[in-house]
Amino acid sequence: MNETTERGEKREQDGDNSIDSTFWPPNKALRQDCSFKIKIDRSPNAVAEASRDFGRLISGRAEGVIAVTTPDELVATIRHANSTGLSLTPCGTRASCGGQSLPNGGLSLDMRNMNALGPVDLQNATIECESGATLRAISEATLRHNMLPNILSFNLDLTIGGILSAGGFGANCHRFGPMVANVKSLDVVTGEGRRVHCSPEREAALFDAVLGGLGHCGVIARATLALRKVRSKVRLWSLLYHRHEDWLDDQESLIRSSRCDYMQGFFWAGPQLLRSTPTGFYPKAQWLYGLSIGSEYDGEAPDDDWMLADLKPSGVLAVDDADTAQFIDLYRDRFVQMRRTDAWQRRHPWIDCLLAPEVVREILPQVLEKLPRAAGDGHRLAWFPTKHLPGLFSVPAGDWAVAFAVLPTSIEESVYEETLAALDQVRRMLWDRGGKAYLVGWFGPMDDAGWRRHYGERYDAWIAAKQKYDPRRVLHSMAFSN
Repeated sequence: MNETTERGEKREQDGDNSIDSTFWPPNKALRQDCSFKIKIDRSPNAVAEASRDFGRLISGRAEGVIAVTTPDELVATIRHANSTGLSLTPCGTRASCGGQSLPNGGLSLDMRNMNALGPVDLQNATIECESGATLRAISEATLRHNMLPNILSFNLDLTIGGILSAGGFGANCHRFGPMVANVKSLDVVTGEGRRVHCSPEREAALFDAVLGGLGHCGVIARATLALRKVRSKVRLWSLLYHRHEDWLDDQESLIRSSRCDYMQGFFWAGPQLLRSTPTGFYPKAQWLYGLSIGSEYDGEAPDDDWMLADLKPSGVLAVDDADTAQFIDLYRDRFVQMRRTDAWQRRHPWIDCLLAPEVVREILPQVLEKLPRAAGDGHRLAWFPTKHLPGLFSVPAGDWAVAFAVLPTSIEESVYEETLAALDQVRRMLWDRGGKAYLVGWFGPMDDAGWRRHYGERYDAWIAAKQKYDPRRVLHSMAFSN
């Protein structure tokens, strides 16, 4: 933009000429109803931050940042983009790993300051929150009433808009499904700049397109989340397995008996052994499997024998008790330690794939054979029911699916290329067996054929939704070319 905008408005000076200012709407008669002054921060620091995400795998091309604080400002910004030909990429904490929240030559739409919370609705067991509100803020508000959202993701510092635009898996998704299955209603600003209230009963097509849609049909302004009553404490059993068959059997047994409130599966490389191969002896890892199961309680803790009945672990490593507020923040230290070291600044090619349970059983040994030691030990899986999911949230066929994640803490530059190549082999193996990408992770370069494979019979509906709700293609990112 020039020193003076097309509409005669003077550009604000901030010392380094990094803030452009303009107004929406251009019609002066309408402008009386809009007091929001759109500011585009083009400072080098803002542009650099908006051009990188957690993955550090690719660089975006942000031309500036627009930060909104209210739904009305969001409407004004998207309408302004429609009138001027600007493109926008919504973002919260940019916790994605493949460019999903990075602009491709456009502006970053920063939602973090649009973070108001409504009161807890005790009668309907819901809370209304704006897109930039974090799960930490939401859970602190609801715990005052002994309530929590039906499901919480593993990282409480993510924004609700970002989570719902991806999916949202956590330790109790075997009970409630992902977070996108626990939304009562949304206020969405479409790519045209229309603000629409939607739910499974009203404007359902938009509701389905936005949940898990990564902001490519519309931007979530507000969400009404389902809440549940919680008990004050959690007993946590940590189990060890040497056989993946026993590990998977016990998880399936637990979800069908419904006797645990929380369940997380882990796997990690144990001791290395020298094993014979056609080209000589090479170190091979002995893989170990962990299962963390939890049960909420007030008063007397649940009986160990009752919880562990019929399970087949190699051993019980620990039985712990924690306040529920402490338990839901289980992974905080992991992220704190990553930020304290240079691990946060390194690359994170996280693979998140949704698989049929029978595929996990069959393919897991082959996947572990391919996983390099440099990929670390943060890998996990979580089961979830596939009913009540948004219509465009792509999952394998069947009543249950497994969220399978390979989560390197970081990758050293010296082994980055070879590690990425090995992880790409794993990713292709999972996709070839009918896996669906959980779109917050790294899924490599995608062409039209790749998206057709991902969405399957939903592909045409996905394309039609984009054309309907964002006909001028205002909303886009590095990860999507459609």
